[in-house]
Amino acid sequence: MVPAPLPEPAAAPASAPRLANWPVDGTISSYFGARLGGFHNGLDIAAPMYTPIRATQAGVVQVAGQPYMSYGDTANIVMIAHASNFSTVYAHVDVATHPPLVRPGQRVAAGQIIAYVGLTGWTTGPHVHFMTIYNQRPIDPLQLLP
Repeated sequence: MVPAPLPEPAAAPASAPRLANWPVDGTISSYFGARLGGFHNGLDIAAPMYTPIRATQAGVVQVAGQPYMSYGDTANIVMIAHASNFSTVYAHVDVATHPPLVRPGQRVAAGQIIAYVGLTGWTTGPHVHFMTIYNQRPIDPLQLLP
């Protein structure tokens, strides 16, 4: 299953769920918002190859290790559906050396390792492109992270 394209980004409403933890230990390399070349719909967190990626909230895996073609990128992702029309996407995950540790339909806990940092898709270095989607609109992850 490849997710459909998302509508325009929105500000995080007060009702949007807060996240339990960061998805990866690393350094922010690109923020959510306007940038040269178009709107950046997530938060890029640079980290060494094969750094563990953790679920930021409990939920059910929707996609694991497939390309996210909705925006023309071929990055492999893990997508997790959470309660209240909320989901998270973890992109550029490794699939060759350390395939995702989760499968579609699997329940995951906040903080559980789900995949590892990779270089799939359009990228200039290892990082996680982390998206938060509320009511089918991307919202700034920094507004929800602890």
